Amino acid sequence: VMNQRHALRLSALSLLLVTGSMIPVLLWCVIEGTPQQIAAAKSLGLTCLLAAAFILAVWCFLSSNNRRFGRREAFLMVTLTWILAPAVAGLPFLLWAHFFSPSGSHPFLSPINCYFEAMSGLTTTGASILVDIEALPRGLLLWRSETHWLGGLGIVLLFVAVLPLMGVTSRKLHSVESTGPLRGDTGPGIRDTARILWISYLVITVISALALRTAGLPWFNAVCEAFGAIATGGFSVRNASIASYKSPVVDTIIVIVMIFGAVNFSLYHELARGKWRRVWRDPELRALLVLLVVGSVVVVLSILPTDLHTIAGDAPKRGWLASIRHGVFNYVSMHTDTGFATVNFDSWPSPAILAIVLGTFIGGSAGSTTGGIKVVRFYAAAKILLKQVDTMIRPSVVKPVRMGGRTLSIEEQSSLLQTIIWFVVALVLGTIVLMLIGSSTGNVDLRTAFSASLVNLCTAGPGLGGVGPTQNYLWLPDASKLVLCALMLVGRLEIVPVLALFHPKFWSST
Repeated sequence: VMNQRHALRLSALSLLLVTGSMIPVLLWCVIEGTPQQIAAAKSLGLTCLLAAAFILAVWCFLSSNNRRFGRREAFLMVTLTWILAPAVAGLPFLLWAHFFSPSGSHPFLSPINCYFEAMSGLTTTGASILVDIEALPRGLLLWRSETHWLGGLGIVLLFVAVLPLMGVTSRKLHSVESTGPLRGDTGPGIRDTARILWISYLVITVISALALRTAGLPWFNAVCEAFGAIATGGFSVRNASIASYKSPVVDTIIVIVMIFGAVNFSLYHELARGKWRRVWRDPELRALLVLLVVGSVVVVLSILPTDLHTIAGDAPKRGWLASIRHGVFNYVSMHTDTGFATVNFDSWPSPAILAIVLGTFIGGSAGSTTGGIKVVRFYAAAKILLKQVDTMIRPSVVKPVRMGGRTLSIEEQSSLLQTIIWFVVALVLGTIVLMLIGSSTGNVDLRTAFSASLVNLCTAGPGLGGVGPTQNYLWLPDASKLVLCALMLVGRLEIVPVLALFHPKFWSST
């Protein structure tokens, strides 16, 4: 029999990490001491108290001596964690808007808006309902950016790293939550592996923040933008996103950090061990770099004769330098499913738009902070299709599909293709449902519905049409926002763990 009580208890326990992550922000707000920061501190402090009470209640009322934890419990626990965590992470926004905001009207007065913003942060999507980002207290802006950083490598992965769970439990949670297969033996155990990945993540974050500070950004901005870049999230603390800094150096640093975030983090451990050749020979890394270069070239050549209107409202720019700067930045941002923007790419020529859509769908490497179907699946699927064509031409020749020095089994090939198919199914269903919901208002056209479904499923943030780089998601009906939250969830967990919960046999006693 599935141990639902134990799964729910562990889900509640994992919320301690979200709650505990608010405390440094709270203390910083108190130290600054401005009226805005004190208001933010109050909302964060009250959230900590309410979350602690909820966790304590779950542990007291759902006590169980049965500690059985199998694969079904892992699916349930991970999915519940990603459903409950945004509710806790979004609570400071809601409390601030209702009790501490000087304004009588704010988008965060709606619980659904708060949940959407927090889900977008934790899943590193970067879609926002905020119209005036800079009007939010800096403490809440820092917490908003920190949700990116916390969700980048996964709440549950951090849970496995710092809490003394049983080895089998840790392994199951790691395999369910991690975004794609983490190749390579990065440690003697799952908890050690998780710690190594988080240390790598922390080191890159610190270096990124220092680089942005050196480039001229204030410490607050440098830290927040570094959180968004390494987590490939896209939340900025400025209304005009990265375009507001008007600095080619800042753009370049963030492009490099986004690429670092899109690489399989297990490769950084290989680098630390001095295995440079093994890293360079990694087929997924090579494929990712090729795709980034080819896509950037297509975009730059496409927009070369186009006037580029930056989000910051600068005079239109044209020419090689402007095309390379903005073309590369925005393509890399969307291919890594980050969502930072410097220009309104919604108005770009069709070849550039097509490159961005394909790049967004593919995403970055497995074991990275990015979304999408992952380069390894795209690369392997291409090899499988080529094998099928070769088999049709030469039926007597048996040609295995090899990846990274090993042969993919039939089961692995089937699982890989099934995940891609489910992504496409989720994309189509999301588009249809958004159009049906928006049919009453007539504001959601096919371009907007498809784009919103794509970028939220692939955790990319800004899209095309009504959800383009200069727009936001506030105008969508609440039902549409909940659909997009569901797409963020299934995209972050890569569909299968969530889909398993809807299978009739999942809840059966056998």
